[in-house]
Amino acid sequence: IETDNLFTHDTLAFVRRLTLALDEIPEVANATGITELTVAESDGKGGTIHRRLVPLEIPTAPDKLAELGAGMLRLDYIVGALASEDGTSTRLICQIKVEHEGKRVSTKKVAEQIRRVTARLSQPNGLKIHYGGAPFIAEEAANGSQRDLKELAPWVCGIIVLLIFLSLGSIKAAALALGSVGLGILWTMGLMGALGKELTLISTSLPVILVALGSA
Repeated sequence: IETDNLFTHDTLAFVRRLTLALDEIPEVANATGITELTVAESDGKGGTIHRRLVPLEIPTAPDKLAELGAGMLRLDYIVGALASEDGTSTRLICQIKVEHEGKRVSTKKVAEQIRRVTARLSQPNGLKIHYGGAPFIAEEAANGSQRDLKELAPWVCGIIVLLIFLSLGSIKAAALALGSVGLGILWTMGLMGALGKELTLISTSLPVILVALGSA
């Protein structure tokens, strides 16, 4: 989360709402944000007390917010890990479960869900959200390949039909060849769906590959 000043009431309130909302996603094991962290301090009597970095009642007074920010930026395990040195950005970390309800968790779907949860929350003006990590890279790669497939598949099929027609000199023969390939694609994709096999970065290109190989 990037903004001009992290330590304002509205920004900290948004970070808290987002952290708690992400933590409620069933496939997320834990969401870590600066507003929900506690630090261990000495109580002066040889014991230890735990204090929230950001109190439940987020202050609104500028001097209190400045004091809160200065105290947080003095912690070397926070700066560079969850907050930037200049106090203009913070990182939220989502740990994704390997399995949920006996099924392997799809990191791509969790990434999409994180985006949806974030988009539903009202954001302060001037705030920017960036996404990073392997799940979002996989999501972008898979979605990008599907977009390319939708745009390029008609051209591929059209060119192959044209080549078959030019080779055989018969519209019926071209339709028959493409029809048999189409049935093969329907059976293949339908069987994947029936068996619960999800589309991956590789399998999204399967229809075009089947058209090319089947027509040949």
